[in-house]
Amino acid sequence: MKLTFYRQIGIVAISLMCITAAHAGDKVVTGTKNFAEAIGFMAEERSLAESYASILNEFGKEDVRNYAKGIRLYAEARAKFEGLIEQLEYEIKNNQSPGTSTTFDTKLNQAAKQRVAFTDFVNKKIIRDDPVKKNPLIIAGIAAAPELIEALKEVGKTIWQEYREADQQEQQEILDQLESMKWRDFSEIAG
Repeated sequence: MKLTFYRQIGIVAISLMCITAAHAGDKVVTGTKNFAEAIGFMAEERSLAESYASILNEFGKEDVRNYAKGIRLYAEARAKFEGLIEQLEYEIKNNQSPGTSTTFDTKLNQAAKQRVAFTDFVNKKIIRDDPVKKNPLIIAGIAAAPELIEALKEVGKTIWQEYREADQQEQQEILDQLESMKWRDFSEIAG
């Protein structure tokens, strides 16, 4: 069943407000002091990406080229974030600070840039015709790559520190929570 134009606009507006709410605390992440804040930020990133994937799926199908490019950008960002999570798990299991790892730093930069590339693409190519886009309160939550990179560095350091101070059972719980931060495949979102 086709949605009416105004209902579609409403769905986009609600989705973007949720995204903004998820990123309202981005500035707080710098200097993250506890594991809950760090893992919460990772959950927000997953939610943001998956929400944008939903918007792409709902409103981007009419332009096949943009739809295909959006799926590709999501897949690339998802892969980079999975690589980042895997590298963080490796660093903490081997008692290596992610703050001193050039591999972690490289993966972090790639993940941040790919996520921003994906959300910017959806914002510019799919949401572009939406009259709601002119409202800066709705799109204000979209972070630039440098801000996201710094926030993710803090998150990595905080998770590493928490892991180091945890007992064996808590360490496994931390690893399990990190695993749960991996993004869903686009087909699961579009399904």
